[in-house]
Amino acid sequence: MVKRLIVLSPYPDRTCLDLSCHIDDAMIVKTWSEVLYILQKDYPGEARVAVIQDGTMQYMKPRQMPH
Repeated sequence: MVKRLIVLSPYPDRTCLDLSCHIDDAMIVKTWSEVLYILQKDYPGEARVAVIQDGTMQYMKPRQMPH
């Protein structure tokens, strides 16, 4: 059912798409502005889109303990 997969990743990794699609089937961009540009250019009228958050590549900063 997906016509296009745009992946927003400031630090893209080819292996991050292994579970969702083939690397050649996705468009990888580094900024939200790029995503909006693509959507506005390709879908100037109404469009149905979904934003799916993925935390598998997130880094959690350790909590600093008071001295």
